Amino acid sequence: MPSIYPLGGQNMRLAGSIGVYDSLSETGIRMRSKNGFLTLYSESQKVFMKVTFRDSTKVLKLTDNIKKLFTRNVKSGCLTIRVEVPAKDVMIQEGVPEELCEFVKILETIYSNQPLPERIFTPKDVSFALLKASDRSKLHVARRQDYPVGTGFSPRLREFIARNLKLRSFDSRLHALTGLRFLDLGGNLIKHVPEEIQSLGLVKLVLDNNKIDSWPSVQLDSPLARALESIDLSFNTIEWLPDDFWNMENIVSANLSHLGLRGLPVSRLHLIKRLTELQINSNRLTSLPFALVVHRNCRLSVMDNVFTEVKVELPAISSVPTLQGCASLTCARKFSVSFLMDRLPWHLYIRFAVLRTCICCRSQCGLEPTRLLLQFPQTCHLCADRDNYPCIIAYLCGPLCYYKFKSKPWRYELG
Repeated sequence: MPSIYPLGGQNMRLAGSIGVYDSLSETGIRMRSKNGFLTLYSESQKVFMKVTFRDSTKVLKLTDNIKKLFTRNVKSGCLTIRVEVPAKDVMIQEGVPEELCEFVKILETIYSNQPLPERIFTPKDVSFALLKASDRSKLHVARRQDYPVGTGFSPRLREFIARNLKLRSFDSRLHALTGLRFLDLGGNLIKHVPEEIQSLGLVKLVLDNNKIDSWPSVQLDSPLARALESIDLSFNTIEWLPDDFWNMENIVSANLSHLGLRGLPVSRLHLIKRLTELQINSNRLTSLPFALVVHRNCRLSVMDNVFTEVKVELPAISSVPTLQGCASLTCARKFSVSFLMDRLPWHLYIRFAVLRTCICCRSQCGLEPTRLLLQFPQTCHLCADRDNYPCIIAYLCGPLCYYKFKSKPWRYELG
């Protein structure tokens, strides 16, 4: 992941996945981006940009040669520099927004022909090996005695791995590393995950094989909720996850196996658009939430649970619906989840954020629907025990749908 930081305490450079492409031909062949280093050096009062890869280098003049800076997506971590001669695009992706903004300021200074401080420049002939040797964006601690105690962490740290070191607590110094993107503290003795973890814009978080017994609430607008794509909490002792667990709306892969979970969080689960893998093996789940029906292409693994056997029996229905049931039914059908989020107290919104689609009329249910268990739809992406097939909680919105389903239940099976 790209990062800008001093080389030897002085020079500025950018390290990460960089691609150099021909900007004239739209149909030209585009090579895949490679890990490399981008540095600046000065020669004959002109500024040059050098892209150094393991097996090659590319040099482009910047003085009076910057045609355009594509900065629209800098806050998302993307930057493209277009030069005129030769017609090339230098593309940087998955960058740290704050650091790319700093680099853009340097480029704008060059574009306006203003002088740069000498400390910005790197020697022209600096090698890939030297650049890599001074790279402080990754730290892998293999032994307990090597864990940084008095020295502290580099503020440019992007990747930190400290597995199987018998660490008993979450290092509070990590909270200040706003550029940290990959954190692996698996195989330790950590019991508590602090709420401050949501201040980190992590893309991947690995906390497997610890002694964690709870997971903190994560705010919807926090850096962690916006950035996290992969989480591994397996082999801990978490019976219940918070209702707002799926506030981390960009999750692609989640491993929640071997936790002893009694239930899966359901609020906002259907809004996780990128979910492609969910592992919930070896828990104490008796049923699955209806929201999982939405994730047809998600690889779902539910082996070694205690699912309830599906019986063709409907619970008794109340003849007189409550005022809350009627009001919530109207709200659920008339207003979107995002609309309600801005207008309801959080504890009430989180209940409306559960997907309750009536299996009979296919409309949204209120907060007091009739619940029943059905067999989970068979799919090639499901991995389950043959003798303990999972069941799913389904809903009927009112008396009319209740009696329709009761008369012909086979018509409304989940396909």
